[in-house]
Amino acid sequence: MNFIEYYDESSFKTNFISNLNKYFDNCQRNSLYQYDNFNTKRRYLNFLNQFENNLFDRTSKKIIEKELIRLENLSSGLGDLFLSKIIEYNDGHKLDKILNMWDESVQNFELSHVEEFIEKNLQNEESKELCNYILKHSPAGSAYFVENSNMKDNTLRISQKVMFNLKYDTEMLCGKNWNRNEANILLIDGYIDSLGEIHHLLQLASENKNPYLIICKGLRDDVKCTVMHNVMRGTIDVLIVSLETNEENVNILNDISSCTNSDIISALKGDTISTSVKKELKIIKGVHVRESGLSFKLSEENSLKVQRQFLINKKNSLNKSDPNFKYLNQRIKNLSSKRVDFYLRNNACKEFKVEIDYFLKFLINGTSGIIRNTKDNKLYTLKDVYIFTNIFKSTINTLDNIGCCLLKEELL
Repeated sequence: MNFIEYYDESSFKTNFISNLNKYFDNCQRNSLYQYDNFNTKRRYLNFLNQFENNLFDRTSKKIIEKELIRLENLSSGLGDLFLSKIIEYNDGHKLDKILNMWDESVQNFELSHVEEFIEKNLQNEESKELCNYILKHSPAGSAYFVENSNMKDNTLRISQKVMFNLKYDTEMLCGKNWNRNEANILLIDGYIDSLGEIHHLLQLASENKNPYLIICKGLRDDVKCTVMHNVMRGTIDVLIVSLETNEENVNILNDISSCTNSDIISALKGDTISTSVKKELKIIKGVHVRESGLSFKLSEENSLKVQRQFLINKKNSLNKSDPNFKYLNQRIKNLSSKRVDFYLRNNACKEFKVEIDYFLKFLINGTSGIIRNTKDNKLYTLKDVYIFTNIFKSTINTLDNIGCCLLKEELL
């Protein structure tokens, strides 16, 4: 009994051409996207939206869908371009001629490019207004983070500080934020078991009246009570951040160390708190400690080290199968000294979200350089062009050499 159905190359390609043309014609319409229930004229979304369970759907369309989603995840707008070029190739145009659509000159990324992008590519008035606001107020080289929220209005938080969201014992804050223009910082990879371990530091703090921020992995209650008592008396200005033991805090000390150039005191290296205090401690500026975490300004001397750490973490986070993917993303967010946090209002429409995503990807990738598409006169980033060209060539090669045999649906 034969459970395999074979398709020869000619019949397969005839099926491919006819279905691709039909699907592409349908992509021109403004249709309801079934997964999110919103109307769209985006060709790639309408292409994904169509399914008839025929040979084309079960073979070639899956190949094209995979690359469409991959392109859109990298840079919004490439999906529609990809589909239009697949059609051109299907109509008999040569590959070299199809890809000969880019201006030969690569331009440096400028404000005028972003303004033109907003004007030509965004349709929603709300997203246009917000993108212009981001462009006007966010510092150059910012990292952008978008989150859903339950707020009634869209909210932007622009910061030029390093921020760490921490889970720790907040009792020493006494219900108040700890704000200092500058503070000495001490990082301890361990548990403070007795008052004697920090005696020299407390004595020094009492003498010079300077603020001290200690970050450790736990401390005894009697140590905490003694320090709090002396803080309330005004004899010392010391705050101990005692971290909870959890996955989120595993690498916090390393990340803070990379931002401050401060060594981590560890018994494994033979360090003691007393000897470390005798050395000159690192000073951080613009310190703000609250119940949700801490933030401080990043000095220029630390920027390169933070950037290296940032890139290492980002490389690790590219593996989405990693169970720590979400955690690594949070570390990247912590290590962004120039950042814009954007909180979407709870009833934001899908079109608005798509256009914000489109804009931010252009803003981030634009630093690679700008190239104009001579066919549609739209702007693309150099990174977009490289990605698009490689994926398009690879897909065409696959479709040209595809052979097909399918399991029959009914096994009789």
